[in-house]
Amino acid sequence: MRFVMQLWQRHLSNIPCTLRTWEIHKFCRAKEISKELRLTTTRRPPYVASSEQVIVQTEAASLNPIDALIMSGYGSAAFRWARAFKNGFFPSALSQSDFPLIPGRDFSGCVSVAGPDAVKAGFVEGQSVLGAVWPFNRGCLTDYVVCPRHFLAVRPESLNPVAAASLSYAGLTAWSALRNGGGFCPKKVEPGFGPRVLVTGVTGAVGSIASQLAIMGGASHLTVTCPSRADPKEIKRLLSAHQVISAPNTPPASESYDLIIDCVRPTYLKASEGASGLCHRVAGEEQFPLLRYLSSHSRARYVSVNPPLFRYMAELGPLLGIGASALSLLMPNLRNISRANCGQIRWAFFEPSGSRLQLMANWAAEGRLHVPIDSIFPFSEVPVAFKKMQAGGNNGKIAISWSPSAS
Repeated sequence: MRFVMQLWQRHLSNIPCTLRTWEIHKFCRAKEISKELRLTTTRRPPYVASSEQVIVQTEAASLNPIDALIMSGYGSAAFRWARAFKNGFFPSALSQSDFPLIPGRDFSGCVSVAGPDAVKAGFVEGQSVLGAVWPFNRGCLTDYVVCPRHFLAVRPESLNPVAAASLSYAGLTAWSALRNGGGFCPKKVEPGFGPRVLVTGVTGAVGSIASQLAIMGGASHLTVTCPSRADPKEIKRLLSAHQVISAPNTPPASESYDLIIDCVRPTYLKASEGASGLCHRVAGEEQFPLLRYLSSHSRARYVSVNPPLFRYMAELGPLLGIGASALSLLMPNLRNISRANCGQIRWAFFEPSGSRLQLMANWAAEGRLHVPIDSIFPFSEVPVAFKKMQAGGNNGKIAISWSPSAS
């Protein structure tokens, strides 16, 4: 009880009574997001609800494509079930409103309040940190973020807050694609003896970071694809790639790769087609357009970072959606086996991890890992930043800074 009172007193002294938060109060189409976003200053201050939690005063955040998708209703059914599971499946959990919805998945900032277990783990008041939260959690476009300590990493002094925030969500998604999906460990450095790797969409942060992690992990060959607007020579220099292919060109038919990380979002997932439109794609291979380049041995992997799971759940409901999406992954794998190709097709999802994030933050601070940033907007211009992100043609992350000097 004494600890609770001390923590509450420290909370009252460190957290202001009113906070600024960007939020929406209804799902909307992508082009309406900048109009629906509202800056509020009347929300209740956050609080530490467990010994593992940390309250971080936000210094920077970045926008991710999934933020715009979530605000358009993407994944709402799945995220509602995820929140219910997190809360022990109480009957009221599934009926809780999605709103107000706060966008933003990754952030950097300074620890304001920490629970006892977080303090034991080294997260003390005043410490600079970075982190990323699940898509079904409260977002980060607010003055203070609450998250478990194992979602956080210590920000190295030489890594600025904007770069740190821009690294978190994209970096962890890239790591998940390589490690969880591809069975490739970025920490295991055996230069020149690793797999042949193909990464698509490298002007985006996930593709860019995945490419660099592949090289750092010892890939023997790296081919990357990028939009025609990008400079292939600059891409090759930044990512240490062996070959750069500008869209709509594809690798030569004779090429094969042990690991393909596909970061390009399929066109049919960008807009709702309705249940009938999705169902006829269940047995198709539209979500794996480069499958013909996958090597045939059993350790070969084709990994998509844009699985259709949430779209299917939104259109077909939770149970049918899960079944249909599982079938859309199973059928191409079975078809692959029937062609005497033992390579596996997998999906990759973002996964919070403070330990993985700490490694990448250290590498970025050492200059070994480049975090692509297209532009930086002040916190007051979040709607403008979303408009910039959705306009396309960006080479890297759109970042948000709480610093008055942001531009």
